[in-house]
Amino acid sequence: MIKDQKLVLFTGGGFLCLWLDLFLGHASSGMTHPGMWVPLIYLPCAVILSVLSGLHSTESGKRLFCLVCKGAIVIGLVGFCFHSIRLWHDVSKSAMQWEVVFRLLRYPPLLAPLAVSGLGVLGVLVTNSNGGSIK
Repeated sequence: MIKDQKLVLFTGGGFLCLWLDLFLGHASSGMTHPGMWVPLIYLPCAVILSVLSGLHSTESGKRLFCLVCKGAIVIGLVGFCFHSIRLWHDVSKSAMQWEVVFRLLRYPPLLAPLAVSGLGVLGVLVTNSNGGSIK
């Protein structure tokens, strides 16, 4: 198994770990917004497709893995927007600065969705190294 294939499988394992974390976080909050289902459905699919791309490195597998990772980038950025909307709305009404810190502790984790984007960036970098081939 070559280094790029190992990185693809590592990315798939990262998607799995993030899915477990997201599942626990979103399920404990009651799944109040329909958008909370998107990463819970997308990430297991990303795991399966990443493992298949890592084990069978073909040209179509490379393209599929790159597409999965680009989707992860978009989902992470949209999740960041969803996590920050209510926070910034409430923080703009806050008059005291110490209240902002306490509000950050009550809201969804602001930077957590960017971990999904970060794994997507890793995957895109892996597919674009060596002329875009997974070796």
